[in-house]
Amino acid sequence: MSTTRMMILGLVSWMQPVHGYDVRRELLSWNADKWANVQPGSIYHALRKLTEEGLLSEVTTEQVGSRPARTTYEITPKGQDELDNLLRGYWWEMKPVSDPFFAALAFLPALSREEAAAALRNRAAQLRAANDGVEVAAEKGGSARSRYT
Repeated sequence: MSTTRMMILGLVSWMQPVHGYDVRRELLSWNADKWANVQPGSIYHALRKLTEEGLLSEVTTEQVGSRPARTTYEITPKGQDELDNLLRGYWWEMKPVSDPFFAALAFLPALSREEAAAALRNRAAQLRAANDGVEVAAEKGGSARSRYT
């Protein structure tokens, strides 16, 4: 939950006041379910839990026509402290990543020399592409934050 917690606190902080629907839409547009394990179905539950913990506050709840009621959230000072602590923890502490690649690497000799070489070249190309994506995201990072402030 801590990644989901950080993502939701961060988005509410950037976009506030914000409806849960908009938080969900933004996370889906980022494909956060794939790289941050933020499941779309858990977002509303997390918003309620963060509110119960005093990290978010409900500003208003409104219903337009026959649409479901929408609650607007803001981050509390306690929530901002939690977000800051989570961010610092993720930036300054390395967490081990579980990747089945490492298990497959142990058995690389089971492949033919040609297939092993092709697999390693393919993996290197995937890592370069992922790195390029991180660099692009880092370059755009400043402009993404400015959208919400």
